Amino acid sequence: MSISTDLDNILVSATAFNARHHQSIADNVSNRNLIEFVQSNTDPAAIDSLTEILTKAQTDQTDILNITTALEAKHDTELAALQTALQTAINAAETKHNNELAAEVAARQAALVALEAKHDLEKSELDSAIAAGIADAEAAIIAEQTARAAKDVEIEAAHAADKAETNANLVKVGNILTEAFKAQ
Repeated sequence: MSISTDLDNILVSATAFNARHHQSIADNVSNRNLIEFVQSNTDPAAIDSLTEILTKAQTDQTDILNITTALEAKHDTELAALQTALQTAINAAETKHNNELAAEVAARQAALVALEAKHDLEKSELDSAIAAGIADAEAAIIAEQTARAAKDVEIEAAHAADKAETNANLVKVGNILTEAFKAQ
């Protein structure tokens, strides 16, 4: 590239930057004007200024405090009456609950005694069944061990016979090979 082309490219970039810079300045001025308008506006037909909003909020706060004070006094009176009625209802409910609870506890204790007796009987029956099952399993294990020992003896005898036959065959092969080498 030539210096002229480089300068042309730089000039285009500088022109675009300059345009963006001037637009940014214009936007900044517009924003400042809008902020000043909102802060100082006293025209009732236009948007409320911060001063007008603050004055209205203070007036509303005083009204709310007066209403709140009146409501608190009414609430305190109603609350006291409700607390008395609630305490009376709680006392009655607690008495009823205590009576019902005592009856329920007695019934549960009787049921528990009956359940424990049933459990003891079932446990005894289960222990007997387990003992019988263990005896049967032990007998089956002993029978299986005896059968396996007999099978092991049978397998060992068959193995010994196969080994003897293999050795005899190896001797025959050895004799044949010896005769074959002698004949050469």
